[in-house]
Amino acid sequence: MAQLRASPLNSSALRALGLIAAMNKPGAGPNADPEAGFALFRAAERVTRRDGLAQLGLIRAAEQAGDMADGMRHYDRILTTAPAAEDSLFPTLARAIDHIEVREPLAALAARPWFGRFLGRAIDFGADPAAVVDLYRRGFRTMQSSDKQAIGLALTTQLVDRGRLPEARAVAATIPGIGSAVRDQFALIAMTVNPSLAPLAWKLTNDEAVETSLAASGRLTIRISNGRTGIVAQRLMLAAPGSYTLSHDVTYDPGEAAADLAWTIICKSGKQLAALRVPAKPGHNRFSARIDVPADCGAQSWQLTATPEDIQSTSTVAIDHLSFVP
Repeated sequence: MAQLRASPLNSSALRALGLIAAMNKPGAGPNADPEAGFALFRAAERVTRRDGLAQLGLIRAAEQAGDMADGMRHYDRILTTAPAAEDSLFPTLARAIDHIEVREPLAALAARPWFGRFLGRAIDFGADPAAVVDLYRRGFRTMQSSDKQAIGLALTTQLVDRGRLPEARAVAATIPGIGSAVRDQFALIAMTVNPSLAPLAWKLTNDEAVETSLAASGRLTIRISNGRTGIVAQRLMLAAPGSYTLSHDVTYDPGEAAADLAWTIICKSGKQLAALRVPAKPGHNRFSARIDVPADCGAQSWQLTATPEDIQSTSTVAIDHLSFVP
């Protein structure tokens, strides 16, 4: 009170009096007055929205009133003005989004700068993945355009890691710049090797053992150092169950030892779906193989590896017209 007499706009003093009135008034017992405390929190907020403890008090007031929309507004004010509070508030918020009455007003805040960071961490903090996906869908329209792709990809990765494959496919289909066409696009083109689209993009290797280069036409040139074996390319596919044909052209440089190429496809569950050796024939050839994706293999990890046939030589091989179609 002395502080308020000296400085009537002292938000810390208003908030401290609110805490005393609402929760810890000495000797008050049943005479404690939460409403008076909440009124003091609101007074502190009118002075400044940057008082995090006052905002926490107002979140409590909103909970008691059953006004989740007001509660989410106060979460927003803390998280916007004090990003360091994310580590303490995100776990609580993650557990709360299991309730639709929390998700609905929270989705209205999807354009806020902290929202994408929250969605990216909510599952790790114990949120139900189905609730996170629902929140993502509800907030998608108002989400910042720059956030949509990054959030969608991060969420897709987490859902795949947890075996929530139908939800992963559903989220991946909404990601701007990806959508179902690119998600299912197997060909080697500029977009499908874009690192920012991982894990739904090809990761090409360039190291001491394997060098790769991709032409605008989609031709992948692979150079394998003598005596080395290495992964050439790898990616995640979310191919739906069914029968597919894997095919591509393969061309070896004349005069060089042919390198053995092999495709390995492993279900996310760990079951090997296929191990296919590409015949190392001189010149230009067409490779084709049938692959059946079972119902219990909704996500597939693909790897292309290369091994020189002659360990004393460097080998060069090119792949064109790569496709994986029903």
